[in-house]
This record gives sequence, C-alpha cells and structure tokens, in this order.
Amino acid sequence: MKRNEKEKKDKKKLLLLLLLLLIFVVGVGYAVLSENLKIDSNVNYGSMKWNVGFTEASDNGGSVTATANVSTDKKTVTVSCDLGTSTESETCIVKATISNDSSYTIGLNAAPTVEFDDTYISSVETTWVTDGSVVGTGNTLTAAATKEVEIKITTKELTEDLLPDSALSVPVSVTMNWVQQ
Repeated sequence: MKRNEKEKKDKKKLLLLLLLLLIFVVGVGYAVLSENLKIDSNVNYGSMKWNVGFTEASDNGGSVTATANVSTDKKTVTVSCDLGTSTESETCIVKATISNDSSYTIGLNAAPTVEFDDTYISSVETTWVTDGSVVGTGNTLTAAATKEVEIKITTKELTEDLLPDSALSVPVSVTMNWVQQ
C-alpha cells in the first residue's frame, strides 16, 4: 500500500513539474513571439548641405591679364594668363573666394593640386589673402564661412626661340579637395 501511495506522490510531483515547465515554456514562447521589431526605411538628416569650394575668381593684378573660371564641382579654378611677346618673366594674380555653405567645419586633406605646362610657367603659389600663409594640408574653414585665396602665377624668362609670335594664353588649374573635419 505504501508503495502505491509513493507512486501516486511521485506522479503528482512529476505532473506538477511538467505543468510548471509547460507554463514556463508557454510564457517564454509568448514573450519571444510577441516581441515587435519595427524597421522603418525613413531616415532624416538635419541640415546636411554640402556646397563647398570656389564660388568666384577674378583677375587681381600682375603684369599680365588673367581670366579665371570656377569648375561646376567648385573644386577647381582654371586660370589663363595672357602672355605678351616679352622675354621677361611676368606674373598674373587671381583672387578666388572659397565658401563653406555646409554646417560643418571643413579642412584640406592635401595641398592644392596644381597643373600647368612648365614650358612657359615657372611657379604657381597659393596663399591666403588674410595672412599670406601658404595654402596646405590641415587648413580649415568653419561652417558658413568664406575665405579668399590668392593664386600667383609667374612665367619663365623666355628665350627668343620660345617666344610666341602673338599673345598666348597659358592655362593653369588649381584644385582643392575639402573634406568634413
């Protein structure tokens, strides 16, 4: 008789344990299945404007006239120096404005890239108008600010055989690659 009662108690314990396990599994299963994960495809950025670079460029003096054009991507200024028929070294100077219309501080990640035909051009210097320092890596421009750069192009002293028969326009391009700081 005792054995029969013990078996009944063991069955009750096992049944109670199974019932508790079933309640636990149902509770955890419900929690897992009822958890909501909502992924929305709308991403909003506040004031993410990037309109940075040269906005204008013009002749700023020198012994010869310069014509300057800003590229559509605003990274490059192309300067054409109208060389005369003189054998002496001449200069043309362009003043260009750089505008940071973004809402970030920007900086140059490299020195300006300067391309020219060294048959006629001796040197090209890029300096900041405000302090005369050389434009280079690490220069920054705060949000919504402008800064002026001077591009000074110096021609070589020409020999008689390199001297053009008539006025010659020599192009020089200066490119600045600005990045967010």
